Amino acid sequence: MRVNARLSPDLSQKLLQLEQATGKGTSELLREALTLYYQQWANSHNSTTLIQQSGLIGIGEADPDLSANYKQSLRFDDKNTPDR
Repeated sequence: MRVNARLSPDLSQKLLQLEQATGKGTSELLREALTLYYQQWANSHNSTTLIQQSGLIGIGEADPDLSANYKQSLRFDDKNTPDR
């Protein structure tokens, strides 16, 4: 894919400094920058991170052994009725 982008004078200067300091070309620096940016974005958007950030984990209260004994805590009034 070919990209044509307009940069502010500040970003243009930063790009030139990076090119001179690293000896890399504009395309290579932009590829590396996009790769890093995508990795950061992907890490911050995985499902575990989003659930943790939502504050939903740990808000409920129940017996410590609920996962092993949940059937005793559930009401089965509708267990013989057709699915709705």
